[in-house]
Amino acid sequence: MSELEKIPIRIHIRGDAFVSAQNLESIIYSVNEAALEVEYHELNIIREEFNDIPDYIFDSVELNLQRKSGSTLLIQEAHSGSIVLGGVIAGLTIWLLNITIGTTIKEAWKESGMHQKLKEFLLKKIGTKSQVIGENIKSKLEENGIETGIEATDESIDVYVSQNEDDDISSDIKGKRIDRD
Repeated sequence: MSELEKIPIRIHIRGDAFVSAQNLESIIYSVNEAALEVEYHELNIIREEFNDIPDYIFDSVELNLQRKSGSTLLIQEAHSGSIVLGGVIAGLTIWLLNITIGTTIKEAWKESGMHQKLKEFLLKKIGTKSQVIGENIKSKLEENGIETGIEATDESIDVYVSQNEDDDISSDIKGKRIDRD
């Protein structure tokens, strides 16, 4: 994937509490779903804007988006302290379009005016895309009762999650040995 197809993201989970697997899963799922919704929206915008591209190409990309729906958020690193997950929001739509069209008409696609027009169109949208994804992430997490702050720039997205004190099971766990027998 090229840099055009990735938006760096950092998810900061604040609080002294332990993070339950359920909360972590909910956060990751919500971020992935929010980004995936934007991918589908982007595909529809591209479909409307570039009616020279045959419908079967868009149908193929949409089918592949469905197949790769769990791959929108790619986690690359984790840091201690408050939990910080670093990764990228993969631009699946443009990546799949390039693969699908590239496979269909090989080198002629890369040299075509359509390829350049699509690339310029997407480059203009990157800042907007990260902000839309940020807003979507905030909405999804807050639907799940997770307090969230978002900082989205043209280059990246930072998600700040505050754990609910009711979810703090650390006092029940600290100092206790977990028996695996």
